[in-house]
Amino acid sequence: MHGKTRERDRDHARLGRNGFGRRGLLGMLALPALTGATRAAAAKQIVFAPQAMPASLDPVATLSPAARTAGLAVFETLYGTDARLNPMPQMVQRHRIEEDGRQWILQLRPDQMFHDGTPVTARDCVASLRRWMRRDSLGQTLAERLDTLEAKESDVLAIRLKHPLPSLPLILGKSQPGPPVIMPARLAETDAAVPVSGIVGSGPFRLAEGSWNPGAEFRLARFDRYTTRVEASNFTGGRRVALVDQVIWRDTADPVQALRDGTVDWVEALPPLIPDAAGNDRGIVRDRLNDLGFYAVLRLNAARGPMTNLRLRQAVLAMVDQTAVMETVFGADSGMFTTPAGLFLPGSAFVNDAGKDRVNAKRSPRAIRALLSEAGYGGEALIVLIPIGDAVHEALTGAVIEELRQAGLTIAARPLSRQALDTLRDGRAPAGQEDWSAFCDSFPGADHQNPLGIRAGRDAGIGWPDDPAAGRARAAWIDTDNARVQSTAAARLQEQMFMTVPFVPLGQWFATAAWRDTLSGQQKGTCPVFWNVARA
Repeated sequence: MHGKTRERDRDHARLGRNGFGRRGLLGMLALPALTGATRAAAAKQIVFAPQAMPASLDPVATLSPAARTAGLAVFETLYGTDARLNPMPQMVQRHRIEEDGRQWILQLRPDQMFHDGTPVTARDCVASLRRWMRRDSLGQTLAERLDTLEAKESDVLAIRLKHPLPSLPLILGKSQPGPPVIMPARLAETDAAVPVSGIVGSGPFRLAEGSWNPGAEFRLARFDRYTTRVEASNFTGGRRVALVDQVIWRDTADPVQALRDGTVDWVEALPPLIPDAAGNDRGIVRDRLNDLGFYAVLRLNAARGPMTNLRLRQAVLAMVDQTAVMETVFGADSGMFTTPAGLFLPGSAFVNDAGKDRVNAKRSPRAIRALLSEAGYGGEALIVLIPIGDAVHEALTGAVIEELRQAGLTIAARPLSRQALDTLRDGRAPAGQEDWSAFCDSFPGADHQNPLGIRAGRDAGIGWPDDPAAGRARAAWIDTDNARVQSTAAARLQEQMFMTVPFVPLGQWFATAAWRDTLSGQQKGTCPVFWNVARA
């Protein structure tokens, strides 16, 4: 009732839609027990070949998929999610909601410890969340709605909101790039845009080396003092057990051959056009682990250079043929992509047609020339970054460059490593300088199921688009649980972003992972996780 404090004490087993009924019990039984055989299996290592090596191992400072995947093995978040993005407590033992949804009291699981031997406390959580809120768009969304954040006791933190926010557990369980990971308070004092000096988390794996050079091979070692939850494991929620001694991250130029000769055990994503190359090999398993896939885009620099011209951005949106680009990269009948893509991906409750007439709308040579003339385009070179070694995005970039050149745009291609690109894209060039105009990238498909994960508003992420109207539409979706109001807000957000064009959608694509059949236990989810994976 209004004006009356309402308390709900929810135990961990009741959070989320799926719960832990019969399926949860079966999931627990299916996970290998810590027997002598398991300990023997743990005396093993897994060599993992990611899509790209991370530029840093701090997933708050470096907002890349590689930093996120490595970071989630080392650090933990207060909540996790299952593979369908239903929130599940992780570091939190239980929570209580008070004051009609405006205050959340979170109690931490007992006996959690950082890799440096210090206990995890609510103070560490508060400092870590404050750092994350200064860096991440979803964190900034929370900060705008936050009244107070404080440690009440060593194992209790309180989050007081300006108004109810039912999606708080989903926000705090984010597994997309930029997750709200918890680290010691002394490290969380680091500037949010600067990687921390030490990689110290509380997860089931720790960084084996004391130092590490970006792009180089590194090892994640099992943390022997980790205490796990007991519920069934489901992506980042539930039980986490390190069943191998080490996970080695290794770059490889030819992942299929590396699987064949045994120099790697698990490839995150086979290069486009060759997933079938490993299909008939005995001892190699192929599967799609991420059913939400990826939302491919051409990011545009709205702050510097030619792409500050709104009409030019709108022309590029209209001229790029999503299907042609995807067929060039993945093949026409591969089943590895879906097009056309709006702002929300197939399967989302918020798919709509608002503004889609602007996407891939005018592709005749005459119409394209007219668009470029209206934009006042005078042949200025667009600097397009090409991430060498990142097979999917290198191929996407080549296909997009061909489309743009055929349309009459002047392209200056700039190849560089993925690590160098991630470092370059995160910095804003000084006035009078331009370090890039565009590059191909992918957002997690999870971000495009609803407006919560979409960056919109002022200075909204890499490329620095400034669109307050889009930010207001997103906020309208977040601040209600009324389905009709949310649908209207989602349509308004899509229409606005297709008018201001912070990026050009290229379609949805799916990665095919591959591993040697000596591995088992890989889980469905939006990124690879290494706990509960065993080696025979």
